[in-house]
Amino acid sequence: MCAVVIGLLFSFVGIPIICRIKKTARDHRPSVGIKLLIAVLTGGICFIVIMVILSLYASSDEPYESDWSIVPPSAETIRVTNEARQEHGVREIKQEWSFYGRQFGEEKWKDAKGNSCKVVACDRKYHMIESEDDYYYSGVMFQYSDPDDGMTQEFLRISYYYPTKRFCIAVVTGNKEIELMVDRLPEFLGKPNIFGGYSSSGSMGNTNEETLAVAEEILRRWGLERL
Repeated sequence: MCAVVIGLLFSFVGIPIICRIKKTARDHRPSVGIKLLIAVLTGGICFIVIMVILSLYASSDEPYESDWSIVPPSAETIRVTNEARQEHGVREIKQEWSFYGRQFGEEKWKDAKGNSCKVVACDRKYHMIESEDDYYYSGVMFQYSDPDDGMTQEFLRISYYYPTKRFCIAVVTGNKEIELMVDRLPEFLGKPNIFGGYSSSGSMGNTNEETLAVAEEILRRWGLERL
């Protein structure tokens, strides 16, 4: 907010001064001091403009404070949320999973092999679940694009968005046939980003049934079950 006030004051005071100086510079040959003053004021305005933009962007949504915790949800909370997951057709939290941690509105779980298996995105107070990402691993390691990156695990991500009650999927695989199965589905665009575009969140069919049919077929080939 301070940056906004300073920016407005600078606009009313600094810009007219620069215009006056530039007019004088056109009428008379400017001295080194005048040139330096113009440079300083111009640089100052650029800096203030940037600060105002950042301030407006930051004030549009209260920033997260670090809330890292490894204390898992209570057994009652897990029971209640698992009941909700059953109603929505989302994979439940399993007893053999371990809680990895909670931070920035996300709760992360790992399976018995130590792989990230579920990410639960909540509101700021962790009172309401907004979406969930479930990860399924085939057990296959493959070379993913750049050889310098080493080997990568083949996995499928199934996401569920509670407000819209829709599933979307994404896959990381070296199997072109499986990759094409997912690519045939329309791309799902997530929330608008600060660059004026959208953050792609995967692929989504016209219905949940269409999306899950592809996911189920991939998991069948890997010998895994979705729920």
